[in-house]
Amino acid sequence: MSSFHNRDLCRFFFVAAADHYYTCNYCGTRRKQLPSSGYANLVSHLKDKHPEYINDYESHQSRQAGSLTAHGFVS
Repeated sequence: MSSFHNRDLCRFFFVAAADHYYTCNYCGTRRKQLPSSGYANLVSHLKDKHPEYINDYESHQSRQAGSLTAHGFVS
C-alpha cells in the first residue's frame, strides 16, 4: 500500500460544505471537521464505510500520471 497524506485523500473524497461540514463523494454523508483538528474524523469515515478508498485513489493517481506523460510533462 502506498503512503498518502490524509489532507490529499480528504480533498479528493470530500467536498467542503457550510459550517465546517464535509460531504463524502462516495455516499453523501456529512461529517463535521473543525479547523486545526486534523483529518481523523474524515479518514475514519473512509476506513469504516469505504474500505476500497485507497485502491480508488491509487487508480486515480495512476491515470493522472499517465495523462501527464502522454502530454510530455513527465518523462
